[in-house]
Amino acid sequence: MTKILTTVILLMLLHFGNNTSLLAQCSATQTQIIIQIFPDTYPQETSWVLATNGGTPLASHTLTTGQTAPVIDTVCLPQNTCIRFTILDTYGDGICCAFGNGHYYVIAGTDTLRSGGSFQRSEVTYIGCNSPGANCVNGLPVAASSIPITAPHTDMWYKFVADSTGNYTLSTCNLNTCNTRLWIYDYCLGLAADTTNQGTYAFNDNACNSNTAEIRTYMVAGNTYYIRVGETGSLCNGGSVVWTLLFNGPIVGCTDPNACTFNPLATVSDTAACLPIGDPNCPPMPDLKVLQPQIVNTLHLEYVNNADQCLVGEGCMAGYGQRELLRFDTHIENIGGADFYLGQPPANASLQNDQWRWDLCHNHWHYEGYAEYVFFDQNNQQIPVGRKNGFCVMDLDCATQGGIGKYNCSNQGITKQCGDIYASYLQCQWVDITAIQPGSYKFIVRVNWQQDRDITGRRESDYHNNWAQVCLNITRDSVGKAHFTVDPNCPNYTDCMGEAFGSAVPDCDGVCNGTRKKGDINSDGNRNISDLNWYLHQALNTTAPATNCTDLSGDGAFDLTDAGNLIDCILHPQGGIAPGHSH
Repeated sequence: MTKILTTVILLMLLHFGNNTSLLAQCSATQTQIIIQIFPDTYPQETSWVLATNGGTPLASHTLTTGQTAPVIDTVCLPQNTCIRFTILDTYGDGICCAFGNGHYYVIAGTDTLRSGGSFQRSEVTYIGCNSPGANCVNGLPVAASSIPITAPHTDMWYKFVADSTGNYTLSTCNLNTCNTRLWIYDYCLGLAADTTNQGTYAFNDNACNSNTAEIRTYMVAGNTYYIRVGETGSLCNGGSVVWTLLFNGPIVGCTDPNACTFNPLATVSDTAACLPIGDPNCPPMPDLKVLQPQIVNTLHLEYVNNADQCLVGEGCMAGYGQRELLRFDTHIENIGGADFYLGQPPANASLQNDQWRWDLCHNHWHYEGYAEYVFFDQNNQQIPVGRKNGFCVMDLDCATQGGIGKYNCSNQGITKQCGDIYASYLQCQWVDITAIQPGSYKFIVRVNWQQDRDITGRRESDYHNNWAQVCLNITRDSVGKAHFTVDPNCPNYTDCMGEAFGSAVPDCDGVCNGTRKKGDINSDGNRNISDLNWYLHQALNTTAPATNCTDLSGDGAFDLTDAGNLIDCILHPQGGIAPGHSH
């Protein structure tokens, strides 16, 4: 690996401008890789990365604005080494064909490994990865059995076609003395796997005394799952990892959807387990709880230079250039007596709705109503710093409470006595405080704040613990850099109705719990073309006063900028500003 990195660093020093950024003369023991990119109209959205199959970056190139000539990069890679090439487009529409006929080639020696241009967020090509188990494409077939399986090297891939529907256990527990990880994916095409749980079906790296891994999950007969076995730190057993894949049996339970004990995953009916709604023996409801100490213990600032249009479009960052990010963990436990079950995301992106949104940047579903990060000032007035965060709702921590997890990104929920964790290192697991002024603030993380029922109709038994508050004193030094301290003794946030951690907020007219929306001129509850016509007429022909309900840009003036923002509200009613070439 050291030899590879040294070679790539030397190559990256040879930068020759617009047409060629990496030039290399390869030795007899190396393979020459040529990457040719013919840009579309927006070259600044295009980049590529070469990385090891384990995710370690080796070389990269980001095109720049105005780059029209073909870009040709040449890289030398050791022979018989598995490398992953990923081409990315930040807007999510590839480089062909909506905005120019861009295309690219990946050539090894005299062989063209990949050519194309019509993709979304990214496309992956494996180089020198023909050995069995090197990636998801070449995953070794595996079956459920009590006999341990030995992965001959770390970062080994397997293909598992489930022959039965039910609960399965994947485990490295009591079989290894090193730190291991397990990943499960339910797709391979376009997969750009890394070391985190991003895009996984299920993931674990912290079981059995925090060293080895174990996943207990639900799988459907006939579906193909891609299992990845790896380690971190010291080598396992001389470089191999031992693991098991066991079938625990079908799920037995009540299959009557009108019963309070309905189990949506049960494939074997147990009529004795069915109780009618209202029966005094009905089980308790789910109860989601945000763990406040984990937020406090993981809070830290990060200073980054952002050029990613996707991060701005998704609302993860409020702008480009130097940004100040407050990172933290979100840990949500289900301490209730029933699962909080959300089910499978819609069949395709065209069916997204108020709760489910397809993320073009990462090619997976987000459950929108799950979590929100909000800031309030000393007067309990919300300030525009926080954001909603769409998550894959899944079982990641069952060891703490002793539950048995079964939900994942393809079948979402939180099992009773389990929890979901979003670590601070994950993308978008932050709030952008670049524009925040010095002062005292209440930072609140809340889950299911709209008090939605789950897919079975169950409400939570308690909503008061759906909030966690951290009080922050934010200062800025002589160069404007932000710093913070935590105040453990400030009073709880109360809404405009006086309820602690309540959800009532003033509308744009200042009416507590009112229904008036900014931009809704005719007060019909929607922002639509009728409101836009009024905006355009007023902005072009008169000088209308700027009010809290009409000033959509917050600049104290009423003009065409507000009309432009209203167009964005109409096009993207779920909130946030979507990235777009003509925005």
